[in-house]
Amino acid sequence: MSPEFDVAAVFREELDRAVADEVSKSGFALEDWFIAGRQRDGHEAVAWWHENGPAMVESFIDWWEHNPDIDVWVTPDGVPAIELSLDVRFGSIPFRGYVDLVLKIGTALVVVDLKTSAKVPASYRQLGFYASGIELAYGIRPRYGTFFMNRGIGRSDPKTFFQRPVDLGVPQYSIAYLTRELEQFEQGIQAGVFPSNPGESCARCGVAYACTAAGGAKARQLDPNWTRS
Repeated sequence: MSPEFDVAAVFREELDRAVADEVSKSGFALEDWFIAGRQRDGHEAVAWWHENGPAMVESFIDWWEHNPDIDVWVTPDGVPAIELSLDVRFGSIPFRGYVDLVLKIGTALVVVDLKTSAKVPASYRQLGFYASGIELAYGIRPRYGTFFMNRGIGRSDPKTFFQRPVDLGVPQYSIAYLTRELEQFEQGIQAGVFPSNPGESCARCGVAYACTAAGGAKARQLDPNWTRS
């Protein structure tokens, strides 16, 4: 990394621009933002990212510079696979997604999702959707997928950032299986069936504040399943 490149300054400038754009588009002031299911002052969150975000960016830059044999995959239509937009259909269900990164490591393509959490996700289904979406869009399927954990994993140095890739060629990540899953979800939506599934993911849910199962603070006012007797 060039010593003249000020990661913190660039990160803060880009973050502030992105936040301002989001406030303008959404019409919600920072004071009204909900974060991880809890209403929290958006200014507090932005300040936290100003302080901690640059180190996460630096971790990726450092990893990238120490792996010069790894390249960014370029799609058949000449688009580098960085924030790669997908607009495809799984059977009758439209799917839009944005893939953080697709890398070419040797002859293998690896879908990479950048994470800023402190814990590696337990499920790889997100990566399966991305691999299948790329296959639908380009007729080329990345065989592997992984998470890049920008905070690093481990209690002591050296921490691990680039996690061991998993095989996305197994049946549960196939187009056929995921199409069936999405179509079943759609049937449930159309029937108005929304069973709760409380667990660890509640802490990251954007509507947990309105959910009785999650103990949401506004469930009494907003959740139609709230017991009113």
